[in-house]
Amino acid sequence: MLNKLALSLEPNAKITDQFLHYEGTLKIISENAYCTSCQGIVVQFNKMFPKINIVLIDATKI
Repeated sequence: MLNKLALSLEPNAKITDQFLHYEGTLKIISENAYCTSCQGIVVQFNKMFPKINIVLIDATKI
């Protein structure tokens, strides 16, 4: 999901790029705990888009 969002915001982005002109909050809710791999994707996205605050809520039954 975050990969798709990153590509829709910046189609030619590289993992080392940083984009400071995007701002906001993204809340992601999961019924399960986030795995290490998913947490790594969040960290990468946060480095690319540091002004987008990501709120993770997990282990929640909706």
